[in-house]
Amino acid sequence: MWNAFPLTKVGIPEPNVENKCKIVWTARSQRVCRGMDSQVTIKVDRLTNDESWTLFVEKPGGNLVLSPEIEQIAKAVVEECDGLPTEIITVGAAMRGVDEITIWRNALDDLKNLRLKLGGIEDDAFSCSRFCFDDLKTRRH
Repeated sequence: MWNAFPLTKVGIPEPNVENKCKIVWTARSQRVCRGMDSQVTIKVDRLTNDESWTLFVEKPGGNLVLSPEIEQIAKAVVEECDGLPTEIITVGAAMRGVDEITIWRNALDDLKNLRLKLGGIEDDAFSCSRFCFDDLKTRRH
């Protein structure tokens, strides 16, 4: 989540003793957690480069096998995801089955350019998500 918002705005009743609801969400900002009246906040660190690569190779859909040339570019793509598991999985899914080195190079350039265009550390996750959305649009045609 990027911003706090009233749960009722999206049709979720406020958790209380009567309905015994509990809600779990993720946010990159303590400000958002406070704004959502979080009762418990758990800080999760970003993945290391090795953990990020392992996640990228293993999720989704099993072990990814890449040529040595593509693997080098794929590792740079994973670095652009900045240790954020959701983004690593999302970009991995978008690139699953791609075996053309040109497409991998373009993906890396696109991720770098999106980050530069958006600017700021808070936009890292958005740039990966935007990359995946744009990838879906181009694959449909």
